[in-house]
Amino acid sequence: MDDFIGVNIECILYYNNHHESKSYDRDRDLVVENISAIPIDLWERGIANRSGSLRQYPEEMVRFSLFPGIEATVTLNGIRVRGNFYTCAKALEE
Repeated sequence: MDDFIGVNIECILYYNNHHESKSYDRDRDLVVENISAIPIDLWERGIANRSGSLRQYPEEMVRFSLFPGIEATVTLNGIRVRGNFYTCAKALEE
């Protein structure tokens, strides 16, 4: 088990210190300063040049953001979600 944990830690450290994310959308400042999309470089740049502290959000906003996204369709029979139809007074009115 110790070897397994050690290998995982090594992988995480390698990723955070050397892996450049090709899909990371760097903002203008990062491009101008030639900051690569390697996690440790992004972290250090953020601590040095941005607030350096974590953001805080209202609990309700965080809870809402954690809900899974699903697809729904509005029909004459109601709002269809996962094969079930739902309605309410507001939906009927609108």
